[in-house]
Amino acid sequence: MIPSLKGDLFKKIKKLEIRTRRMLRGYHLGDHQVKEKGYGLDFEQLSDYQFGHDIRFIDWKGSARANKLLIREYKQEKTRTILIAFDSSASTLYGTDDAKHEKMIDAATALIMAGVYSKDSVGLMVFSDRVESYMQPRRSPGQIHLLLKNLCSIQPHQKKTSLRCALDFIAGQRKKDMLIFMISDFIDDHFEKPLKALAARHDFVAVRVVDHYEDKLPAVGIIQLQDSESGQKMQVNLSKKVCAQLSDSLTERVYSLNKLFKDARIDVVNLYERDTVIDQLMRLFQRRGN
Repeated sequence: MIPSLKGDLFKKIKKLEIRTRRMLRGYHLGDHQVKEKGYGLDFEQLSDYQFGHDIRFIDWKGSARANKLLIREYKQEKTRTILIAFDSSASTLYGTDDAKHEKMIDAATALIMAGVYSKDSVGLMVFSDRVESYMQPRRSPGQIHLLLKNLCSIQPHQKKTSLRCALDFIAGQRKKDMLIFMISDFIDDHFEKPLKALAARHDFVAVRVVDHYEDKLPAVGIIQLQDSESGQKMQVNLSKKVCAQLSDSLTERVYSLNKLFKDARIDVVNLYERDTVIDQLMRLFQRRGN
């Protein structure tokens, strides 16, 4: 047990950890095996000997049968650097019965656990319109509890969102071949260029969490709304006509976002409040493993 954790927080972490362990058993974040020639690795196949190959790995029995020199090839698991970028801005707190934020926490927990299972280096960045906290990717026994502690005790200092700020910060870390999971509602502007630049250098996965009211607003007449990030209040008549116009605008925004992801060759996981997080992530792991 981590001494600095309060009782309720520790129980919450253990609950998340135990539940996720059961569901993720046997799944990995993707196939990142590499071929190497050497001892103590899993044998994969025999191949023709080429000038410069280490003669220690020549398979003499196989070579005699084939009447040519053959070399034994092996494979091993190459560890990866995984960074989970978590959006803590106020817009992520919007949703039906806090379902949106809870989905984000569950998704981050599952990814942390899956990364640990894969014996990868896992880190966590929490951001709003600035970087709220950053834990460098590490591969150590205690890393998982430190990551979950940070995740379960998020208290952002700012309400606004800046995806650009988060993307620029990640790019400034100058790490190679990272697997980046950004968990957000992606409600922001002017982040397309840094997103494409980062996706060109790293393996990027967008985990988009959506409340169903963000896709289609109900026609309930005159209501008062408040912007969760700016705090601005306004009175709006949600008539059928207005809702249809807003629905068209939201559909266009989703289309533009999906096109951006496709153009940048970014894998996307869409999580609605009624979706099971683990099932959606399992499909991602299976798709990336094939």
